[in-house]
Amino acid sequence: MQNSSPQSVNQRNNELNVIQVNLHRSKLATAELYQVAMETKVSIALVQEPYVGKHGYMKQQPGTRLIQCTLNRQKPVKAAIIVFGDLLEVIHDPQLVTETEAAAVAIGGGTKLGLVSVYFEGDQDIDPYIERTKTFCEKLNTRNLIVAGDVNAWSHWWGSVSENDRGVAYSSFLTEIDLQILNTGNTPTFETYRNGKICKSTVDVTACSTSLLGKIEDWKVDANLITSDHNAITFTLRTGKALEHLKPITTRMYNTKKANWSKFASKLKTLLVEKNITTTSVQECDNPEDLENMISTYTEAIHEACETSIPTAGKWKRGTQTPVVVKVA
Repeated sequence: MQNSSPQSVNQRNNELNVIQVNLHRSKLATAELYQVAMETKVSIALVQEPYVGKHGYMKQQPGTRLIQCTLNRQKPVKAAIIVFGDLLEVIHDPQLVTETEAAAVAIGGGTKLGLVSVYFEGDQDIDPYIERTKTFCEKLNTRNLIVAGDVNAWSHWWGSVSENDRGVAYSSFLTEIDLQILNTGNTPTFETYRNGKICKSTVDVTACSTSLLGKIEDWKVDANLITSDHNAITFTLRTGKALEHLKPITTRMYNTKKANWSKFASKLKTLLVEKNITTTSVQECDNPEDLENMISTYTEAIHEACETSIPTAGKWKRGTQTPVVVKVA
């Protein structure tokens, strides 16, 4: 593995470094991703087929926010988003993840960015994947979108040597929702040896909203960055303002002396039904990751109920904590 990112040295304070890569379920490649992210100051990783071990989901590492499907999962996670450091606030709706798609909003530098990581299984009909991705893009509610992943489809639009029906379907989808393809050059995104010969293709696609076209720079395929059969894709994104480290938030948010408790109870009851937080759903959590996600969703329901029934407290200088992932449904 060669680390070749001069941008990590000269990164401006309004730039986000982004990496996109299919890790081929490799423990080594996944470890390399974290190493590369640290050395090159990556803020966002859009990953497909990560190493998930026997539990079927990625292990979260310190200093990261990890978006992946853990609730009601039927098969191993094949798409995830990793946000590194504390430059971005992350808003995650647990309903906008499946085993093969992960979506979240990242906010920083005056930019509200919608992120979607996808893995479209090549032996399955592509249409359901496209429909889910379209729904996720709409529900992220931002004009600034990046959709990236391994779509197992060929099209001349992203540099494939030929085109198939899957490629036509995916390129039509991108056109329909006004996403622009960023792929350029002729370096394949997939390379491997099979039966004594090199097999290569371009099936990893990066697309963005028109609003981001002038802000994304240095898109490239790097064949030497990570030892996966897919080559990593890297690029930088300029934000509207300088990026700043997130400030700690206080633990005292509401003035409970002035609470409308009956309104709070009614709102919370409604939210728990909407978010499917029941005794049964809690009992069905069969691993710590599922339970953590359930707790986060429950906490967010409480916050939403508080917003409608309890006035916020004034400034409070004591008892601060570092920011955490915000999850909404």
